[in-house]
Amino acid sequence: MHKIVLFILALALASCSPTSSVDRQLTAAESVMEAHPDSALRLLESIRKDDLRSDRQHALYGLLMTQALDKNYVDVTSDSLIQPAVDYYSDSSDKLRLMKSLYYLAGVEYYRKAYAESLIASFRAYDLACDLDDKFWIGMTARRISDIYEDNYCAKEQMEFAQIALDNFRQTGRTPFIHYALYDLANAYHANEDYTTARQMSTELLDTAKIYGDDVLQRQVLEIIGLGYLALDSLTAAGNTFREILPLPTARVSDSAYYNGICLRMHRTDDLVGDVSKLVTSKELTADISHWLQCQWYMAHDSASQTINMMRVINKDTNRSLKESRHQNLAGSLTDYHRYKENIEKINLRNAHVLTFIICIIAVSIIGLLGIYARRRHLRQQMLIDEYLTMGNELRILLAETSSELDKALSQTEDISTTPEKERQLDQQHSLVLLEKYFSEFDILCRNFRREPTADVRKKISESVEALIDSFTCDEKMSELEEYANYRYGGIMTKLRHDFPRLKNIDYTIFLLSRLGFSIPTVALLLKKEDDRMFIYNHRKRLKEKFRNFMGANRALYIDVMP
Repeated sequence: MHKIVLFILALALASCSPTSSVDRQLTAAESVMEAHPDSALRLLESIRKDDLRSDRQHALYGLLMTQALDKNYVDVTSDSLIQPAVDYYSDSSDKLRLMKSLYYLAGVEYYRKAYAESLIASFRAYDLACDLDDKFWIGMTARRISDIYEDNYCAKEQMEFAQIALDNFRQTGRTPFIHYALYDLANAYHANEDYTTARQMSTELLDTAKIYGDDVLQRQVLEIIGLGYLALDSLTAAGNTFREILPLPTARVSDSAYYNGICLRMHRTDDLVGDVSKLVTSKELTADISHWLQCQWYMAHDSASQTINMMRVINKDTNRSLKESRHQNLAGSLTDYHRYKENIEKINLRNAHVLTFIICIIAVSIIGLLGIYARRRHLRQQMLIDEYLTMGNELRILLAETSSELDKALSQTEDISTTPEKERQLDQQHSLVLLEKYFSEFDILCRNFRREPTADVRKKISESVEALIDSFTCDEKMSELEEYANYRYGGIMTKLRHDFPRLKNIDYTIFLLSRLGFSIPTVALLLKKEDDRMFIYNHRKRLKEKFRNFMGANRALYIDVMP
């Protein structure tokens, strides 16, 4: 099955470029890590370190390789792979991978018996798992913490985190992890000398181990039961329990040592298994079990002096273990970790204050800019209203000046016999009547605004001006105004076009509006150039120069309009 998995992954990666191939291999290894850790390890081993180009690739490779080795029961005691991953993910937003990196760093420190460093890394991983609310990893990190406390004879703390691990594994529904978490909790009860509870839990778990055919769990559970009986001096029950372990394929040398020690203590030398003299020198036995077995041997053979000497050795073993535990200074490490958390929280709080201050500054700046913008907009609107009112006055003057002339001209139309002349007078009347129609509404609004300068009136004035300008400056209306200027000022626009045929249309329009008496601001409004008055000034300047340099008969007429 594993070969098939590797073959499929190899086909998927075969045609990739070096960089993308590494990324795909890392992704593939991560995806099969849980189900096929051996396949993941082979994939990772196929990656050349020279192909790891980026810090991200180095970090992920270090995490996955450490994880794969751990899952393949290889105890890693060097942090050369996992420490760069911790450093990289500490500066990233990837909390899950940071938590995993810290968990496996804790494992590296644990395997080389650097328990203080392992405990700090474990607590950091545990806190991240709690932040992520990942029940499985809360259980894994809590179990790691429980193991550290067990190795350092901190039985109360061992039980606390064993219970946390079990509670969280139960929420995941992952049966094997639940079974071993139950074993850890039973072991913690044993460490707390609650042998009855430990034996009850272990007996229930023993049935589960037999049902699932888990020889490893079965041996571990029987060991707790046997050691519990031994601690209570129930030698027969203890011997029977260890005797049950010996046939298991997972039995250890320590199980034979315990069984033979119990037999020696009960003076049942005929029941001994194997050669005890060779057993005590086995490298697979820890020193304390070996010394305990030797003590039982000397006691069984009535060797008082050797028994006393061995008891002194056992006492030294106990003292050494206690000294090593104190040397680890787990309480101090835990204090350091809490101090580290407090410093992190202080830094985060300070950063939050700085961020809040910056946000306040930005908010105040935005409010200030909006206020300035609103102020300028208000001033601009007020300026436009003033210009609208000025334009209104100029239009009123224009209409007042022309109305009397128009009335006089119309009164004379009865003496005009030629039809073309009468039609021209009527057309002129129609043009001004339309102009007055557009102006009347605007004039009423201007008068109202003087009495009540409200925003609603201001808005209506703006809309009225836009409508007036659109109607006033269309080509047809400009032609009518040009005819009116010709009528009133002796054909001045016809003369201008004749004397200056190459002027632009905008120049003719500016001259026309100026001749009709409109000021520069009003001309700018009518031509929709209120934001670019220099445009009007520049065109007027060029026209003035042309008029001053012109030596024709109409020179004075033009200069009179633009002196």
